[in-house]
Amino acid sequence: MTRFWYLVSDGLNRAGFRRRAAMVKLIALKADTVAMGEGLRRSPQDAAVLQLRTRLSDETAWAYERIAYFNMVDLFERAAFLQLGVPDPPPDGQRNEYWTIGRFTRLPVLSDLGTATVRSAVRTEERERRDDLLAWAPVVTGLVTALAGLGGVIIGILAVRP
Repeated sequence: MTRFWYLVSDGLNRAGFRRRAAMVKLIALKADTVAMGEGLRRSPQDAAVLQLRTRLSDETAWAYERIAYFNMVDLFERAAFLQLGVPDPPPDGQRNEYWTIGRFTRLPVLSDLGTATVRSAVRTEERERRDDLLAWAPVVTGLVTALAGLGGVIIGILAVRP
């Protein structure tokens, strides 16, 4: 069954759905962990258990890191759409309070503080834009209602007229 999930992950990745592919691969890794854990529980071998944990923890960490990277890219796209600034990444291979370097991908990734900062700015801007739009909702609703009533009166007068 896990082979199926790996094939689905590969197909999603080829289709351009990288984050979904990483999530599906994570599901497959979890299923592998459970299956191998059950097999090792039946024949306990400490070296095999340690090797399994090491391999799966690295693969799981890689999948989580890829998901975090794709979430960061989506967050940047939302910030760019709203014309918001994002923290500048540090020079090559360095870290700061907003950025860290991925353990497996070696790409700069937003730290928890950086993610919270950008996410907060995006939410604030979206809320302000929504509030500006909602300020006009009662006016537009009133105008539409008045025009519908006026149209009803005109149709009523035309219908009664000989």
